[in-house]
Parts: sequence; structure tokens; C-alpha cells
Amino acid sequence: MGESKSLPGVPLKFALPTLAFVLLFLGCMLSAFPGSFNSFVQANAVEVLGPEALIFSSTLMIALQVGYIIASLVGGILVDKIGVRWLTVILYAILIVCYVSFSMASTELALMVTAFFFGMNNAIVTISVPMLAREHFGMKAYDKILSYCMMGVGLCGSMGAPVIGIIFDMTKTYSGSFLVGAVIAVVAIAIILLSFVPAKKVREAHWEA
Repeated sequence: MGESKSLPGVPLKFALPTLAFVLLFLGCMLSAFPGSFNSFVQANAVEVLGPEALIFSSTLMIALQVGYIIASLVGGILVDKIGVRWLTVILYAILIVCYVSFSMASTELALMVTAFFFGMNNAIVTISVPMLAREHFGMKAYDKILSYCMMGVGLCGSMGAPVIGIIFDMTKTYSGSFLVGAVIAVVAIAIILLSFVPAKKVREAHWEA
């Protein structure tokens, strides 16, 4: 804690009561929703292909995790090259395409490829969220600001699966749930991009070296 006071950034008392933090918190919270679908990727495959696809459906989790590993490796490099804003945009663009693909995929190959790219959504939480907190407010109160953002991630992560289940019960298909996920992803990336505007003003007004 003593070392953090000497780091550059916005002090906590000036960071929390701002529109920038509220938008960042909401964006981080919604970023956890895609992860809730990880539990339904297998169920969706069985719904699409039939009960004989149980073994195949389990391999989708392997593809999903491989996609996450690759996204983590490449994302770490890209965040240094193009910045966290554009990395987050790329990850969300991939996510939205995967949502649409899952809602229409009807073959093993399509489901496998989509699962691979869909796994990259996990990098939004593990790479984008921490880097966004640092980008907006610096390192002075980074540990505390990130902890608050991760509270939002945990909150939405715990609520996502039941919401998906309710949508399935209402529509009797996972296609509707994936389309809802696409809409939420569009809202999330819009909020995250909007947060950069007030964050810049907060840094200009309260940044301490």
C-alpha cells in the first residue's frame, strides 16, 4: 500500500465517484456474461445434433479452452502493440460473430470452429478488464479499482447462467439465448468505449505523478 502511493495515477477518492468508473464497472460486469455460455455449449450441440452427439459435445470444451489459451498469448502481445481499446473491440467483434454463428450452426465442423473462437471471450475478463482499469485510472489505486470491477464481473457471472436457462425454458432453444448474448455484447462494448471519454477528463483533472 505504501508503494502504491508513489505510483502515477488517479487517487481512489477521485476515481470512484465519476461517470468513468460507473461506465467501466458496468462494462466489466457485462463482460462476464459470455462466460456463462461456456456451460451451455455442450447442451447446445446436443440440441442441434441430437443425443448421439454427447461424445462430440465434450470435445467442444477442449476447442473452447484452446481458443482461450491462444487469445491470452496473442492478446498479451496485441495489448502492447495496439492498446487495450482496440484489443477489446477485436475480442468483442469475434464474440458477436460467434454468437450469431452458434444460433445458426447445424454441423459438427461449424460448432467446433465456433467453440474455438468463442473461447477467446474469456480473455476479455482476464486481459481487457485489468488493462482497462489501468488505462482509465493509472496505477495509484489500481488494486482497489480492479477489485471493485471484479465484483461486477462476479455478480454478472453468477447471474448469467440462470438468465440463459430462463430464456431456454421460454423459447425451447438455445438460439434465442445466443442472440440475446449478442445484443448484450453490443451494449457492453458501447459502454466500454464510452467510458474512455470521461476517463480522459478524470485523468486530466486528478492525475498524480
